[in-house]
This record gives sequence, C-alpha cells and structure tokens, in this order.
Amino acid sequence: MQQLKGLSTEEITQTLLSIKKVTMDDLKALPLSIGIVTQDQRINRQELVDRSVKLGFANARGYDLLRSGK
Repeated sequence: MQQLKGLSTEEITQTLLSIKKVTMDDLKALPLSIGIVTQDQRINRQELVDRSVKLGFANARGYDLLRSGK
C-alpha cells in the first residue's frame, strides 16, 4: 500500500494488473486490509484492481483534497 500511494491512479492500476509484479494473494490482501472486500468473496483480478484503485486510492485522494480546500 505504501509503495502505491505515490503513484498516479493509472500507474497503480497498471502495477496491480501486472501478474509478474503482484500475486493474486497480495492483490486480495490489499482490499481486505482496507475493508473493501470480505475474505469469502470470489472476485476476479480486474474487479479487485478496480475496487482497490477507486475505493482505496482515488476516493481517499478526493476526500483529502476536499478536506484541505483545494
């Protein structure tokens, strides 16, 4: 998560979709750790990436911008 925070949402998406860089187990751990999915949900790689990027990064960045008044 920390390694991804400095990247743009496009770069995060590309990194998470890369099978060579991110295993499926690691990819499942990311949304689990931030409460986006539950352990028993069966979701494919693309859906996990979409949810992680949109809910875990893009929305959080948007809320941070709104709070800071920019």
